[in-house]
Amino acid sequence: MHLFALALFATLPLPVDPWSYERLDLDLRVRPQTIEMRGKGVVRLDKGESDGPAFGINSRKHVMKLRELRSGSVTATIAPFKGPIDAAKLTFDRAFKAGDSVEFEFIAQSDEQSMQFVLNDRAVYASWVEFWYPVPAASADDLASPAVPGTTSFVLPRGWHAASNGVLTEQNGREVWTSDVPVARSFVAAPFAVRDRVGDISFFLLQPRPAIAEQATALAKSLAVMEQRFGPYPYPTYHIVEVPNTKAFTASSEQGFIVVTPAILTPTGNLPLFAHEAAHGWWGNLVRPDGPGGKMVSEALAQFGALLSIEEVEGRAAAAKFLRDSRKGYSPKQCARGYFEIWRDGGDRPLAQLEDAKWDHHLSDSKGMWFYQMLRNRMGDEAFFGALRTIIDRFRGREVTVKDLRATLIAACPDDAGLPQFLAQWLHGRGAPVLDVDWRPGADGKTIELQIKQTPKLPPFVFDLEVVVDTKGGAAEKKTLEIREREQTFVLPTPGPPVAVHLDPDDRVLIWRPEYGPKP
Repeated sequence: MHLFALALFATLPLPVDPWSYERLDLDLRVRPQTIEMRGKGVVRLDKGESDGPAFGINSRKHVMKLRELRSGSVTATIAPFKGPIDAAKLTFDRAFKAGDSVEFEFIAQSDEQSMQFVLNDRAVYASWVEFWYPVPAASADDLASPAVPGTTSFVLPRGWHAASNGVLTEQNGREVWTSDVPVARSFVAAPFAVRDRVGDISFFLLQPRPAIAEQATALAKSLAVMEQRFGPYPYPTYHIVEVPNTKAFTASSEQGFIVVTPAILTPTGNLPLFAHEAAHGWWGNLVRPDGPGGKMVSEALAQFGALLSIEEVEGRAAAAKFLRDSRKGYSPKQCARGYFEIWRDGGDRPLAQLEDAKWDHHLSDSKGMWFYQMLRNRMGDEAFFGALRTIIDRFRGREVTVKDLRATLIAACPDDAGLPQFLAQWLHGRGAPVLDVDWRPGADGKTIELQIKQTPKLPPFVFDLEVVVDTKGGAAEKKTLEIREREQTFVLPTPGPPVAVHLDPDDRVLIWRPEYGPKP
């Protein structure tokens, strides 16, 4: 019977012309070990002609089993399609044209568990990344955006509550979450001991935590500074939602809330982690990565959002230290020191190739964060953040590639003839500048001769390098050197006999420093 269904479905190819969501209402009965789901929605044909929409469900594992999908008297053919993905095809005796809509309803039930689809007697957690409800599909590799306005309604065990996207109301003994803007649906259901609010931040906690109000206040400041840089936060509400500790993650960003484990809910808080996950509201949720290097428009920009938050809340010195050394309670790999450790361990790869290799996440959050900080220094805040807002406006609800990113950045600075080379060496090249520096004072005591050599293991980097020369008597001179070749010599005037040289004092370039350990 299974093989027959699959063969039957193979004769019903998915439509080439895409359908997308107009509305979706989900009705969930949640128990500690199962989810029963009914839903109804509306999809619209975006272009071309079609004999009816197709839907896909599941992504990484077969978390939900689709039992029935119909539109009026038309029942969908349901069959396995690719890996854990099931597909359902509605076929009508008519042709739909662009702009036509179809109403449908369905029944599904939980099946397997996955990293972000967890059911147990302590909590139930379903993230949109698992595609646990039907999504319009043009093919198994081309599911439409799961973001859609509508409601998510819950019937829950006694003493349990839900946290989901949107605004909470209660209707006929059910908890109903409503969003008037498109959101990809996620939820946590658990016996929350605390449901409260500080300013614009709500939190749902498994037990009372005295420091949560201060952490919520810091998170609100982070969101405010990122709104100044990236544009308005895409979702109407923001929650902090606790789940039990898991080996799969310490925190995860959903569209309108952050899921956290007790491990990070410390009395001192964890500003970069909260800010990183909040930044995913724009980078990874609102615009989604596509293809090799996609982490540069999700993880790397989320990490850059954490850097911006530290700079605003704690000051530039704290941000510079985070760039160099991370901080206690955060990953030691996600900084300059960590990057050079990864490089020494053989894990370095071009940023434009990052996907799911062993070190790719850490590379995007270390070298990728530095890439954006260097780019900001080069372009200036107006052009740089203007380019990021252009990406958000142009690709909201859609996927964006490294190619799209590169084209947008270049368009934002048409007069910067060196920008394409900068992007090529940092996105498509390996490594970072590793310098040998020798210096000696001039015979007249008023100059210094600097010899700078780049490692022969890599093509030479082209960049501007600030140096500070300390002189006898305490005077210091800051100079900018144009590094263009593997070996260069510079003769610089000084106000007195030089006694020390400091490279890149303001952390403007990712370069190897002795405190990062042996040269890679």
